[in-house]
Amino acid sequence: MQDVVYDAEHTLRGYLRHSAGELVNIAGVSLVMPMDARFGGDIRQVDEWASAVAMREGYGKVKVREGAPSLSKKAYYRAGTITLPRYNKGPWAWRQSVVLHELAHHMTVGHGHDDRFADTLADLLSKYIGHEAGLAYRILLDKNGMKVGKANV
Repeated sequence: MQDVVYDAEHTLRGYLRHSAGELVNIAGVSLVMPMDARFGGDIRQVDEWASAVAMREGYGKVKVREGAPSLSKKAYYRAGTITLPRYNKGPWAWRQSVVLHELAHHMTVGHGHDDRFADTLADLLSKYIGHEAGLAYRILLDKNGMKVGKANV
């Protein structure tokens, strides 16, 4: 399931990055893609935003930090902390969709990249980037054989 989740997210980020404000067709569904806001190099800004989202969703505060230089290609979640690659080495991760992915881990501890995780991420994408982002993610998951939705959780 991890490959399906990552493939769908990679495709979605491409749409968000290159087609924001444009009409796209995904599996026969036409959507105007919203923008995936990027954070600059200010880790405090990311930390405040992520904590506000976690609290609004009813989960405890989360901490966001920059990783060691040797982890320049990874963003990950562990024990209440989201770690992003250093901005100068991994600016790709300093965007809402990546932080929301890690927040979904915070909200579904122990579920890895299963359908509960994917459903949670789809809900977060809908709420914090735009309904079209959440729908596009669900369509992309479905195209790759992963069914998500309240009935599947």
